[in-house]
Amino acid sequence: MIESRIPIRRAAWSLASAALLVLLPAISQACSVCMGGAEEEVRKAFIVTTAFLSACPLLMVGALVWWLRRTLKAAAAANDAILPDGSPTSASALPATPSRGVV
Repeated sequence: MIESRIPIRRAAWSLASAALLVLLPAISQACSVCMGGAEEEVRKAFIVTTAFLSACPLLMVGALVWWLRRTLKAAAAANDAILPDGSPTSASALPATPSRGVV
């Protein structure tokens, strides 16, 4: 006797589920877009949601560009604050060194 790779009980349940979905299409219509959208409020909600989801990536890229530009400007300003010989421009930025021999 040859054993089946798919248990008969699982195959029966799968076949019954598929038959129910085909015979009762109202059960399988879970998509709100397929059945909804006839009312004005629903259509407005779809348009607003589409606009919001379309703007999100643009806003994120814009925020990243703004942050990067601000960071680079701050780094350039910090770099300009150093004299060409490498010493800082302000005396307060110099490290405090103890004087030798003076107490």
